[in-house]
Amino acid sequence: MKKKIIWTILFLTLVSLSWSQSKQITFKRLTIDDGLSLSSVYFIYQDNKGFMWFGTEDGLNRYDGKNFKIFRPDSQNPNSISHKWIDQICEDKSGILWFGSRGGLTRFDPRKEIFTQYKSSSAISNKITNDTIICILEDNNNQLWIGTLNGINRIDLESKRNTRLILPFKAISGLSIQINDIVLDKTGNIWIGTNIGLVVYNYESKNFNEIDLGITHKNLRILSMVFEGEKLWIGTDNGLIGYYPKTKSIDHYTIPESILNVNANQVIENIFLDTRQRLWIGQVHGLYNFNQTERVFKSYVPAPDVSNSQSINPVKPIMEDNYGNIWYGTFGTGLYKIDTNDFVSNYFNNPGDQKSLSANAIHSIYEDRAGVLWFGSFGAGVNIYNPQSHKFDLITNNPNDVNSLSSNFVWSILEANDGSVWIGTNQNGISRFLPKTEKFVHYTYKPADPTSLSNPTVRYMFQDSKGNIWIATDGGGLNKFISKTGRFKHYVFSEYDANSISNNYVRGIYEDKDGFLWIGTQRGLNRFDPITEKFKRYLNSPNQKNSISHNYIYTGICQDKNGDLWIGTIGGGLNKMDIHEGTFKSYLNNLNDIESISDNMVFWIYEDKNGFLWLGTNSGLNRFNPLTEKFKRFGIKEGLPSEVIYGILPDEENNIWLSTNYGISKFNTSSYKTKNFDINDGLQSNEFNGGSVHLGKSGNMYFGGVYGLNTFNPKKLSISENKSEIAITKFEIFGKEIKVMETDRVKRTKNKKNKIFEYEGHYYFHESISYTKEIVLDYSSNFFSLEFAALNNPFPYKVQYAYKMENLDKDWNYSGNRNYVSYVRLKPGKYLFKVKAKNPDDLWSSNTAEISIHILPPFWQTWWFILVEVFIVFNLFMLIYRYLLKTRTNKLLKTQNEKIISVNKQLSESELSLKELNNTKDKFFSIISHDLKNPFSSLLSLSESIKEEFHHLSDEDKLKIFNKIHDSASQIYNLLNNLLTWSSAQRNRISFEPVEFNLSKLIDININLHRSAAERKGINLISNIQECTMAYADREMINTVIRNLISNAVKFSGKGSNIEIETKQEKSFIEVKIKDQGTGISEEDLQKLFRIDVKFKSTGTSGEKGTGLGLILCKEFVEKNKGKIKVESILRKGSVFSFTLPLSSN
Repeated sequence: MKKKIIWTILFLTLVSLSWSQSKQITFKRLTIDDGLSLSSVYFIYQDNKGFMWFGTEDGLNRYDGKNFKIFRPDSQNPNSISHKWIDQICEDKSGILWFGSRGGLTRFDPRKEIFTQYKSSSAISNKITNDTIICILEDNNNQLWIGTLNGINRIDLESKRNTRLILPFKAISGLSIQINDIVLDKTGNIWIGTNIGLVVYNYESKNFNEIDLGITHKNLRILSMVFEGEKLWIGTDNGLIGYYPKTKSIDHYTIPESILNVNANQVIENIFLDTRQRLWIGQVHGLYNFNQTERVFKSYVPAPDVSNSQSINPVKPIMEDNYGNIWYGTFGTGLYKIDTNDFVSNYFNNPGDQKSLSANAIHSIYEDRAGVLWFGSFGAGVNIYNPQSHKFDLITNNPNDVNSLSSNFVWSILEANDGSVWIGTNQNGISRFLPKTEKFVHYTYKPADPTSLSNPTVRYMFQDSKGNIWIATDGGGLNKFISKTGRFKHYVFSEYDANSISNNYVRGIYEDKDGFLWIGTQRGLNRFDPITEKFKRYLNSPNQKNSISHNYIYTGICQDKNGDLWIGTIGGGLNKMDIHEGTFKSYLNNLNDIESISDNMVFWIYEDKNGFLWLGTNSGLNRFNPLTEKFKRFGIKEGLPSEVIYGILPDEENNIWLSTNYGISKFNTSSYKTKNFDINDGLQSNEFNGGSVHLGKSGNMYFGGVYGLNTFNPKKLSISENKSEIAITKFEIFGKEIKVMETDRVKRTKNKKNKIFEYEGHYYFHESISYTKEIVLDYSSNFFSLEFAALNNPFPYKVQYAYKMENLDKDWNYSGNRNYVSYVRLKPGKYLFKVKAKNPDDLWSSNTAEISIHILPPFWQTWWFILVEVFIVFNLFMLIYRYLLKTRTNKLLKTQNEKIISVNKQLSESELSLKELNNTKDKFFSIISHDLKNPFSSLLSLSESIKEEFHHLSDEDKLKIFNKIHDSASQIYNLLNNLLTWSSAQRNRISFEPVEFNLSKLIDININLHRSAAERKGINLISNIQECTMAYADREMINTVIRNLISNAVKFSGKGSNIEIETKQEKSFIEVKIKDQGTGISEEDLQKLFRIDVKFKSTGTSGEKGTGLGLILCKEFVEKNKGKIKVESILRKGSVFSFTLPLSSN
């Protein structure tokens, strides 16, 4: 039987909440200036890889901790995202991301970086009921449920097919069925909340059933749901419902009007159950908590503001962080935090503070796996808060709260014996904080009140051994606080009283062992006797050697263990005072002495347990040894963030904490190691004020600056665990980023698995580099770069990286903040690239990002190529031999037949022809028998050696043998190439196609072709060719001529000689000269050149064999192109080969 209990609470007294004196927190902002596509962010999500995703009105954003990648729809690309306004996301169990928008649903495969669209206009398999997506849920049966503005859809995640479902509601004319929420119960059933009621889908029966909630009015709108065990809590437009599916009993609760805002309704848009099983109610007018035991509502945050966005279903977000704090975003009054003690803190935008919340309208809240909180605002980007990085409590002025610091400009701090904290400000007096009540008491300057502060600017405060509090003012002299009355007594300068203070601008106060107070002013040092209330002045006197070096005394006053007083001045360096004698010794900066004090402006002095004095100066930290009177300097080179050191406070672990002009630094006095903190660690700003430091008896340290006061206890300073998720985010080859190619296009390229390939001028891979485990590179892709990132670190500039390429690096390479590395000309082989990150607390990540890189060898270094090369050369030789033999035999037969026809006339021609043929045959067989014999013998010998000794040879010996085999094969190849060309020329088989071409480029190509051979012999190739020199000839023939002439010059030139190639242009032709300083040619041999009928052999400077065949080709080809070739040579001095070519077809 349905049981209905309607609780109408007629009277409820709102329990007053404790609104704490909020410890201020600072936010880092991400805006369009950082790469965000739009300033309004409607959802935030971290995927399983660690990337952050932001949904905006103008595109989907992926953030890797440093850079944004934006996805927008592309009408020309069906694999792009369906719409630019994204406000829903779901990641299924396989890592596929589903994005809901106003223009349909989109499936995104992050490995392939491919989008698949599901729209109302799509094909049947991808067709959905409506394009406005409101909610997405993955169930336990590999099904994805999509709620839209009109109807619900279900996608099978294996087949990717969509089914449009019909809910069992009676048709209502003109009313669409809007799906507002989908939840899953323990048994796997699906509960669907709509604008006209509640439906459940039972997987066993595979049926939908409408749930009768027993509400009298029609069309109950279900807005939000959450299961608590067996009970379903439902937020509706008419209050809160508790439904028990087993018993079908119903409890209905409404928020009493006594705690609702005026004219407020009962619309509950959001329900959240925290880890302590507390039920939080997001009502359109604020945040409430429902006590199930007492069945009463409790108001926490009134928030009647309405969203200015055009979002379909704007809901004020509720979230619980890892510490149990509840975060609540509003649409106009900022961000709220309810801690575990029920203290409520409100964070809002302060236009004058860039570290405050960027906007007061918060649409999304998310906590990543590292515990970092992300807040999406309306119109002002993303706000990031890392609780672990906020190591310093912050106290600031809130213009809207009188119970806050009176001014952000803090000059001085004092933790009194009673635990209260006195804060001296600039122009706003003293703010005294009482920890027990968390209230501020303010003391101000009142001109008409002689017992108020004498000046509104308080530069220093001190509590003496008797408990008296003394205040140094800027122009009002010294003040003493009368605790009984809460009034002040003034001690000011009088020109008529020599026992008065020397100056009203007081900077420092110190009590010595005898109970005297030492007062530093802008005009001299004063000793004050609290009993007689008389001052004794110590002023600089230029005529007195033992006087203080400068009258401007700052906060640096300290008495050492020996009783000597040390005083820091502004302009006069460090002074040591003999108190009993009243004399001073000064220590000044000496530009020629590195062991002198670094600067004459001294802000602070501290004596450590070893008797060393540590000085904060305007030019770094100084350690002074009183025994040797030597100074040791520390500055930016030693790791300090700034060399302006305002204050020094010691802890119990041999560290001193320094306030600087760029943050706070922890400096170890033994190891000299530094640890720096800046604004992103929770500091009020990076700029602090001179002397504005204090060490309290509680152990708390206080540092004042220009935007408030920081306080912390070094013993309690937390060190955050490094949960950085590292990813390789980019891979470039020759400066071009590797892109992901669709699977079907990869198949069409017939690319091997894991191999990066080039296609249409770009480099591609089959999946995103961030998900890749192994890649294969060609040997030619030997210049590549990798980029990496710590994905979930909100302060990327504070992250340090280390990388290592295994099989290349023995140790880690530490790159600091640089998150990329490049490699050039890695040898072929297998490598493993690793990268790790260090967080701001100097902890290295336990996990690394890794990618295996396999660089393939060039084909000529593979074992199979060597064997194939030998086989091909041998068979090519036999083929050419048989071909030439057959050709010449047929030609001889033809010639003999012609001679028989004309015996008398052709007998002489036959004799001449036979003679020419014999010469040619002799030349051919001479080349074959002699010139091919040696390289083939070398090939056989080397192959026999490697065959018999392969397993006993070192890699280096094998490589030498392979290089020799390659050289022999190359020699055979060049010789056979000339033979083939010559043979073709003899048979007129070479096509003649003259064109106008760039002769300069052709010569450059051949110079580069022979450069490595020349360098091996120590020969200099010198080019004196004119740029853009044109010629008219057959380009391939002239290429053969130039190649042979340069090759001959290299062959017959010795070490240290020069080969010059030059061109000279005349009116109608161009002349090319190749000059060498080689062996030269005798007059006798000059006559044999360019002749086929004369045997001519020569030997190069390194034993190379020459046949003269190349020069015969050169002559034939030059003359074929209407040019001339000639040679000039002097034996042992060198040769000059030159040829001419026409400039144009005319």
